Amino acid sequence: MKKMLSSLVLLLILVGVMGSCVAKSIEDNPIDSAFANDFQKAQSTVEINYVSEKYLQAWKKELVNAANVLKG
Repeated sequence: MKKMLSSLVLLLILVGVMGSCVAKSIEDNPIDSAFANDFQKAQSTVEINYVSEKYLQAWKKELVNAANVLKG
């Protein structure tokens, strides 16, 4: 449970930072748009944790990809 809470906090920070730095709105970013849609549909703590972890992993992959592009 503690790991999931940490993941949720990290996800929210990533979404906030990346959203304000890169995209002008959620609609400009497919990960944020999909997260917002799935998060709204989540009805239980288990579903919220699943959605949060799913998009945390998506953002991690996106950041690794961006780092690889920058490295050349």
